[in-house]
Amino acid sequence: MKSHWHLVDRGTGRVVVDRLAIADGFWSRLVGLQLRAEPPRGFGLLLAPCSSMHTFLVRFPIDVVMLDRSGRVVAVRRGVRPWRVVLPVPRTYAILEVPSRHGLEVEAGQSLCLEPPSGGHRKLSKTLAAWGVKPAP
Repeated sequence: MKSHWHLVDRGTGRVVVDRLAIADGFWSRLVGLQLRAEPPRGFGLLLAPCSSMHTFLVRFPIDVVMLDRSGRVVAVRRGVRPWRVVLPVPRTYAILEVPSRHGLEVEAGQSLCLEPPSGGHRKLSKTLAAWGVKPAP
C-alpha cells in the first residue's frame, strides 16, 4: 500500500489533509489539478514554491490555502471556481489546493506542518527541507 504525506495542525496534531500530493517541481506545479477528475475526500495538492495560481482547466471548485515559509496560513480562498486567478498575498510561499466539497477546516493564522509518509522514502527537495521535514525512517 502506498503511503501518503499528511498535512497536520501544529497546535492540535489534527490531520488536516490525509492524502497530500506534493508538487515541488516545475512540471508538477505547472500541471497541478488541471484536467483531473475530482480527487477523493482527504486529498490535497501542495504547490511549493508558489505564490499565486489559476484554475484554468480545473474541472471543480477548490479551496486555496496560502502558507508562508513556516507553514502558517496567510490567507484562505474558498470555493474558487474553474477559470479564475488567485492573486498573490504577501508572504505566501506555498499553496494548498483542496476540492471545495471536502470541507477543509483551516483558517488564517493556523500553523500547519508536513508529516512524511510512513514506510516509504522520498528524496527531499530543497522546498520540503526548508519546511523542516525529515525523511521517513
